[in-house]
This record gives sequence, structure tokens and C-alpha cells, in this order.
Amino acid sequence: MSTPSISVTPSPATAGGTIEVCYDFTGSTVDTVQLQVEFDLLGGGTEQKTISLSKTDNCETVDVPSNATSGTVDDLSGQANPDGFAVKDPAGS
Repeated sequence: MSTPSISVTPSPATAGGTIEVCYDFTGSTVDTVQLQVEFDLLGGGTEQKTISLSKTDNCETVDVPSNATSGTVDDLSGQANPDGFAVKDPAGS
């Protein structure tokens, strides 16, 4: 049986840009999910955003903080595995 999955594009993300977070509901037992997007920040600390997705609206654009270094998307329902992603500096360093 298939299990739900999370995707993040582009990967790596660009600091100060946006990412599109999508949820594939294949095999899901629910019609809506809440996902927690957490960014690790340069110099320490984190920034969190919670988004809600549904079978009819399964993607959302999220702003990437300008000082983000990496990120993770967690399915708060526990059905999909977390998806981690890198964040690159827009200057290319």
C-alpha cells in the first residue's frame, strides 16, 4: 500500500526566496493535513510555520527566511515521513 509523501521544490531552496510544499495524499486516511515547516537560522534558532493542505488544494507556497540555512517539513498527522532540505545563500556562497 502506498503512503502519503511530502515534497519541497526547489531543493535546495534559496534564502529569501520561496518554496512550494506539496502533499501527496495517496494512501492517506484523512482529507486534510497540517504540516509544520521549520527553518534553521544562521547564528542559531529556528522559525516555524504551520500550513494546512487538503486533497483539493495540496500545495502551498512558503517564504524562506533570508537567514535560513536548512529546513524540515513534518506531517503533524504522522502519516508521511519528514522531508528535509538545504537552503543556499542567494549570492552563491
